[in-house]
Amino acid sequence: MSNSDSLDLDYWKQYFLDRVYELQAISGTPFGFAGTCILIEVLSRFTIGTGKGKSGRVDYEQFVSNWLPKKYSDFKYAKRVTPPGKDEMDKYLPTQMYCILRCGLVHNLSFVAGNSEIANGATDRSIWMLSRKEADELGLKHLDSFQQVGPPVVEDAALFVAEDFLEDIENAIRDIFAKAKNDEVLRDNIAKHVSDRCPIL
Repeated sequence: MSNSDSLDLDYWKQYFLDRVYELQAISGTPFGFAGTCILIEVLSRFTIGTGKGKSGRVDYEQFVSNWLPKKYSDFKYAKRVTPPGKDEMDKYLPTQMYCILRCGLVHNLSFVAGNSEIANGATDRSIWMLSRKEADELGLKHLDSFQQVGPPVVEDAALFVAEDFLEDIENAIRDIFAKAKNDEVLRDNIAKHVSDRCPIL
C-alpha cells in the first residue's frame, strides 16, 4: 500500500486554499507577501521533492518555472547577471524570487540581499511589492518592470502586485491537486510531506 492511498487530496487542497483566503485579508502587507512565499516553499516540496539543503533553491526555481504562469520565467531585467552555475542572462526572476522573497523577505523581512543571497545570484531590491490599489494609481500591472528614484532607490525590479501574485498561487494549488489525482509520484510527494512535516492544523 502506497503512502498516498490514504491521502485525502480534497482535504489538503482546501487546507491550502484556506491559507490563501487568510492571506487575502492582509494582501499588500509585508506579512501577506511573506505568507505567499511560504506557500511557494511548501508547494515546491510537493511538486519536486523534499527541498532539503542546496536542492531547495533548485526546487523553488523549478516550481516557479513549471507551475506559475510563463510571465514569471519570461520576465526580463534590464541588467544581465550570471547566477551560480548558469550563463549570463536577463531572465532570472525565479532566482530572485528564491533569493529575495524566500531568503530575504521570509528570513529577514527585507528586500536587501545578504552575502549568501548575493552568492546565489541576488541583486538588491530586484522585486518590489505594491497592492493593486497602489499599482492602479501608478498605472502599473503585475510583473511590470519597476524603478523608483527613492527613497529607497529601486533600479531594476519586477513589480509584484499582491493580489495578482496570490491569485497565481491559488491557481497553482488548484492545478497541483487536480494533477495529483492522476499522478502517483506527485500524490506520493504530497503524502510524504504532509506525513513527515504535517502543516499546522
